[in-house]
Amino acid sequence: MIKLKKSVMNKLKNFLLITLLGLVSMAGFTQDCVQEELIKLPGEWKAGMKGSTTNVSPESLLREKQTIQSIFEIFKAGYNPMGCQVSYGGIYGFNTASGKNWMANPYGLSMYFLNYVCEPDNSGKHYVNISTATTLDVRVNKFQMYNIEFFAAEFPDDHETGYIMVSKLPEYKNGYYFLETTADGNRKIKTYTWLIFYNDKLPFKHVTQREYLLRKKGDFKLKTDEINERVLTKKNRGDEFTPEDIEFYDGQREYYGKPIRLIEEMLRTKSVSELESPAVIQSRGDLNPLPTLVEISTPDSEILIKPNPDYYNKKLPKHAPQLFSINLTISHDDPVFEDIYEKVSKTVFSNVQKYRAMLCKSLGTEKP
Repeated sequence: MIKLKKSVMNKLKNFLLITLLGLVSMAGFTQDCVQEELIKLPGEWKAGMKGSTTNVSPESLLREKQTIQSIFEIFKAGYNPMGCQVSYGGIYGFNTASGKNWMANPYGLSMYFLNYVCEPDNSGKHYVNISTATTLDVRVNKFQMYNIEFFAAEFPDDHETGYIMVSKLPEYKNGYYFLETTADGNRKIKTYTWLIFYNDKLPFKHVTQREYLLRKKGDFKLKTDEINERVLTKKNRGDEFTPEDIEFYDGQREYYGKPIRLIEEMLRTKSVSELESPAVIQSRGDLNPLPTLVEISTPDSEILIKPNPDYYNKKLPKHAPQLFSINLTISHDDPVFEDIYEKVSKTVFSNVQKYRAMLCKSLGTEKP
């Protein structure tokens, strides 16, 4: 029988004890890694990658970063990450081709909330999720609603329609505008939008019925001219036209000619007040290319809006905040995300006046 020295025995006992405690700890962690419990784990803020700064002067970039840092501090004071990692970063630079006659630089702050997830192999470990539908976007001098965005600029000349269609406009609350929307095909994902503007102005305006009708008439006239051009090209080539060919091209002309005549009648018979009222359209549900003009509260209708250049104070430097768009998208039914929704939305509500003060400060007045 081999006898070990007392010191060796003590070391061996300590090693076995440490190993045993480690196994017990791992076993306990395995049992404790329950998805619903991960919200109790302290989270962390993590700076994300830096993006482009194209079309921003060094002086403006410095001022914009100061504004974004102030916004970040508001959310950092109101929300302590639990059960997730928050990847955040400033967004600077923009494509000048997205608009014309720019009146202010767009920039912002984005946050991605990556929740902790238990390993699927029951190892008791957890990891940071690789993707998320839960995000917070704060935009300065650009506002977002639904899947659209308006810059502090007029639409570019090559804009497809000259207007944007929205099913609902944000409602004015106590010092801000608010809109709640649901993601297509997934009612668990909702976006809450806070829009903070000057008191007496909006950065968008309605497209009038007159503007809409004239635009559609021009579009239909262009289509008719394209048909006539194709027919003329074929004739100049000496192509023969069968009765079926003639019927086909006549049908195409009439497809656009009928709504042109209808538009001309509406422009002639509608009153001035009607033609200057907001354009709200509803699809006919048939092959007619001209939607019906309806009242603003009609179900399944679309309201036409466009940028309002008169909203902006053009004497301010391009980096000065003139509006804020705060969009919180939440994938509901997860305790981590529900905690984010409760605390982040509360942070927005309780700091509206701070945002408004930034607008006031830009103007150098007490009230915007």
